[in-house]
Amino acid sequence: MPNSSSELDRMLANSLSEAGQIIQGTGRYMEAMDPLTRETWMCISPVTQNEFDTWTPEAPKQKTFTGIAAMDVAGFRHDPAGPEHSAQLKPIGGRTCLKVAVPNSVNAPEARGHAIQISVTKAHTIGFRSGRNVKIMTLNNQHFVEVVGNTEVDEQICFPTDAVCHEIELRQPWLVELPNPTQAYFWFHKNGPRSFQGPISLPI
Repeated sequence: MPNSSSELDRMLANSLSEAGQIIQGTGRYMEAMDPLTRETWMCISPVTQNEFDTWTPEAPKQKTFTGIAAMDVAGFRHDPAGPEHSAQLKPIGGRTCLKVAVPNSVNAPEARGHAIQISVTKAHTIGFRSGRNVKIMTLNNQHFVEVVGNTEVDEQICFPTDAVCHEIELRQPWLVELPNPTQAYFWFHKNGPRSFQGPISLPI
């Protein structure tokens, strides 16, 4: 059987054009936003909590959050501005960062502990190796895949009414091209952020 991680890496590389950018995928990442343009930038290399705490992006950019990536590999197909624009890298606060997203609209939580719903312009592709379980949130016949955080906090957060959460076991590597715009659900729990994003199609 071929190495799942190597096969997944090849799948991701083959899915991206020269306009794209591959990042590691696993580990803790941190983001900053320009409040004037709403452009969101993510450090392309994993960091520690302490590195996030001491990170100082240049004004007007402000750091937003840090979280653990749920996927095994990740890449961005192009800049949020569109397919004709290559992924853009720049140093921010001494870190190499990639412009990854522009939020379009934000719906506040319905109640304490509920999700923040964000419509996001981005061209994000993520991948999961075979043999692992992946958490899915199904809501109104649409499927949303885990992108940030892990299952440890799922019993402590309030999922949307009528949402059903379940795990799927992958028998082969799974590459997911998140739609543009992406509908993202975020919970900012004391034990770390959690996010499900989509809608996506489940593997056959």
